[in-house]
Amino acid sequence: MAYFPPFPTQNQPYPSMFVEQGDIKNRRAYFVKNKLQNILKVVDSVPDYISFTFDAFKNLIRDIYDNKKKNYLRFLFAVDDTNTFTIIFAPAELKIQETEYYYLPTSAKFESLDSGTASKWITRYKESGGVRDQLDSTINQNPTDSPSDTNYIDHEIGAIAQIWTEIIYQNAAFDNEVTSLRIWFSSYTDNDARPSDINIIDKRLIAELLLVHMKNGSEEILYIDNPGRHRAKAFNTGNLCPPNCHP
Repeated sequence: MAYFPPFPTQNQPYPSMFVEQGDIKNRRAYFVKNKLQNILKVVDSVPDYISFTFDAFKNLIRDIYDNKKKNYLRFLFAVDDTNTFTIIFAPAELKIQETEYYYLPTSAKFESLDSGTASKWITRYKESGGVRDQLDSTINQNPTDSPSDTNYIDHEIGAIAQIWTEIIYQNAAFDNEVTSLRIWFSSYTDNDARPSDINIIDKRLIAELLLVHMKNGSEEILYIDNPGRHRAKAFNTGNLCPPNCHP
């Protein structure tokens, strides 16, 4: 069952996010240094980030929560028909094969992607000699390393719901108007692993979800550096496959 309706109505709820600038920047730098060039060996383009409006993402989550009755949003790494590294989104349950897919042709709307096309894009990422093979070489350096880089990440709808709470809080308390959201490709570093969180695995590919706001006339990532606040899963962690894969 889902954790709670993902659209809080309070005028000024308590803050729920903690997005530490150092972690975000270190992980992105690690990705650029250790993974980006490997990916570009087999694809033509890797976008700096995937951008979308708050309304577009809210409508996707509402559809998954209200209509699909799923508890997770799955981010699947893929290579599209233009040979661009990208992400496909799917309503999902943990360790169960997804059956419906969405992609983001524009920043304003997530659109359905037929299963045949989705399968083709996902296969391009995982096929022999493809992107994942290139990425595997960046993590298989010790016998204890994970045998494969990340295929997909499952995010709990209840955790993602905290984004709406945070946006309401930032807008009300600090006049930080959130203008859009971004997903950028990143990676855990070689010393990120934490015994308390089995989903944080050294050197593994991840996709980080970030808020964007206007500052001095331009859009910037909204970092929330406050050690007193807990880290919410919606932003940079989820259930990684492997190990949490469907059969």
